[in-house]
Amino acid sequence: INSFTKLLEQFITYNEFKKEEVEQKMKLLKYLRQPSCESEYIKAEKQVDILINEEPVKGASNYLNAYLLSLEHFNYYSSNNLLERGWQELTKSLELLKIFHLISQLRLLCHEFNHKNVVKYGNDFVTTELILQEAFSDRFADIPLIKAYSNTLMFLMDHEKESNFQVVKSMLKEGKFDGYFEDEKLLYDFASNYCALKINASNTTYNSEIFQLYQMALNKEMLFVDGYLFPNTVKNIVTIGIRLNEIEWTEDFLESYKNRFPLDCGELIYNYNKARLLFHKKQYDLTLDFLNDSDYEDAFYKLAIKRLRIMVLYELDEFDLLHSSVSAFYVYVGREDLICNSYVESNRKFINLLKQIISTPKYEKPKWEKLQIKLNDTAHIAERNWLKEKILDKVG
Repeated sequence: INSFTKLLEQFITYNEFKKEEVEQKMKLLKYLRQPSCESEYIKAEKQVDILINEEPVKGASNYLNAYLLSLEHFNYYSSNNLLERGWQELTKSLELLKIFHLISQLRLLCHEFNHKNVVKYGNDFVTTELILQEAFSDRFADIPLIKAYSNTLMFLMDHEKESNFQVVKSMLKEGKFDGYFEDEKLLYDFASNYCALKINASNTTYNSEIFQLYQMALNKEMLFVDGYLFPNTVKNIVTIGIRLNEIEWTEDFLESYKNRFPLDCGELIYNYNKARLLFHKKQYDLTLDFLNDSDYEDAFYKLAIKRLRIMVLYELDEFDLLHSSVSAFYVYVGREDLICNSYVESNRKFINLLKQIISTPKYEKPKWEKLQIKLNDTAHIAERNWLKEKILDKVG
């Protein structure tokens, strides 16, 4: 068992133990509510209060527990005819319940808007706006999770709300949610997905934004599932590292974390991403040594490997092998049932344009200029940057 899994196990055990301890103390308070047990009640009350308020940042569960404790105080004061104190406690109870409810609402709305086709869900935007209006009021200004989730909801609803993204990123960077693993991980996921949307919309400044998020999340173990980095996570990190020419860092990442890749495919994940780094460094012969898709079960990885091998053959001027590989790849893409139509089309567009690049004589500049225009006008095409580079080599 690795150190991260041990840490996670300890975290879960501690949380469950603490939850049970609070519940037991609350039951004890209810039992001690009678006047004859006043001293014991006060002692138990202080113990519960310490359990609930010991963390510097309160998660939703802490506010729920604080509400239950406050409600218990109200019941105690009411049963002992301390009506004025009872009404004060009731006001506090309602405020704590409101905070718990607002955090929960905001978190659920963030989940909803994180999905691409949120409008089809029939979301009540009027209600959402009212919730946001309340969340941004001075009343809740000092509650970190309300601030984080309300700003997150803003940039998930409207992708132009970049300042709200920066607020959340700064809070994550400052460690505002240390000790609240679930909420912190969710906020990293929402922020990363937003960056991906911006990148897909051709906003290249978000390459560095998501790269910084990956670095921060890695340091805090936020990207791991059951102690492992999943294949697509590794691929995304390496892709951004190459795109930003952060080669030394990316190579170090691959070597440092290769033992944290899933056991059943760790070597294969390492080899493919190592090949991508070698390709970027123009070490094409070495790249081929790391490309082998025979053992890959992941359809996306298989396609990526075949595509990269075709690109290597082009760079090595191995045109006989290239022609046969291109034809085989086109047939393979059409047969692969496990991938969505949009991904199939992006790979077919890649092959179609590459065929034209291969067949166009270098001296026919007008044709190369038309290919350049065609690429610019083609949406969702695999390996766009590499194709652009090959065309520019010919256009001059």
